[in-house]
Amino acid sequence: MKINVKKRWILIGAAAVLLIAAILTAVLVSANRYRGKIRVSEELLSVNVVNQQLQNVLAPQLNGRWLMYFQDTYNEGRSYSGGLSYRDLRLFLNGEDRQDRLVSAGLSCSYRIENDKLTIEDRYYIDKVDHPYETFFYSDLLIPIGEFYRNNVDEDPLDLSRLAVDKSRLDDPDYCAERVDALNAVLGTQIRPDNPWRDILGGRYAIVFSLDPALSVEEQMTALAELDQEAGIHVTGIYYAYSGSHELPALCKPFRADDPINPEVLDPRESLRVLAAEPEIVNMLLSSELYGGVTGIDFGAILWEMEQSDRWSTADPIGACVTLDKESLLTPEMAEAISKVCYRCIDVQLVSKYS
Repeated sequence: MKINVKKRWILIGAAAVLLIAAILTAVLVSANRYRGKIRVSEELLSVNVVNQQLQNVLAPQLNGRWLMYFQDTYNEGRSYSGGLSYRDLRLFLNGEDRQDRLVSAGLSCSYRIENDKLTIEDRYYIDKVDHPYETFFYSDLLIPIGEFYRNNVDEDPLDLSRLAVDKSRLDDPDYCAERVDALNAVLGTQIRPDNPWRDILGGRYAIVFSLDPALSVEEQMTALAELDQEAGIHVTGIYYAYSGSHELPALCKPFRADDPINPEVLDPRESLRVLAAEPEIVNMLLSSELYGGVTGIDFGAILWEMEQSDRWSTADPIGACVTLDKESLLTPEMAEAISKVCYRCIDVQLVSKYS
């Protein structure tokens, strides 16, 4: 069968288009491989979403708020550069009288991504204050998984009653002075009783504790669900056991106000799916200064293991994190409610709450 001249040229043209497309695809693939897997100029939204999910899963003390945001980038040949914005409230040490203040803190710095490596550069503080905490990043909030397995009698377990404040006695200056001294001793602050200490500290506690391993999963989850219903207390995350080094940060199932705790099961798979889908971005963020150079967490492998077995629909809880209502101090009633669930108090953080 003969092919007329017009059809022949159509076929030749189509073949040429396919050849050009193949060459262009090969060039683009090669260029992408050359410049790294993270194409930040195209995937900046994904970087921010993954960063938020990492914050949720690794640091429930932060309670799901955006703390840091990657701004627009520009291409510099083989690398990308841009800015990080941070705006929050933090405790600072005043340079004149050396007393703590709650100050609106702004951090600005630039970042560079090259060969899938994220580095922080040119950091400076928008509000010039002397502060006792150098880091503004997440690494100081990550709890090693091994901490949850340590025995209750190891060293000196923290008694939450040392932090409790009886609101009915706040008119007594001697009682207030004694409570401020106790709070300073636990929190490492230098607040004076004549400072607005209730405004500085109210609602800024995040308490991380382990759960009694002798209790069944159902008993642990029921106790946490009841604790979440206590006035002024919010369970923001439940830590669970997973196969990994005890030195790595523990993972948690994050909880929000509209995400009630199921008193029978703990299924953390949903909170890992974003992280498992973006391994390059996860590894880039975890290995950076933002997370203290964490390595060895394979969220994809953890999720795969969970999805192979129904037992992960009832993952073993090992600990939890609670925060307080805005402007709330830890009352004796709150301390008692937490102590009923708490096997060992691991840490009490003063976390920022921007409002």
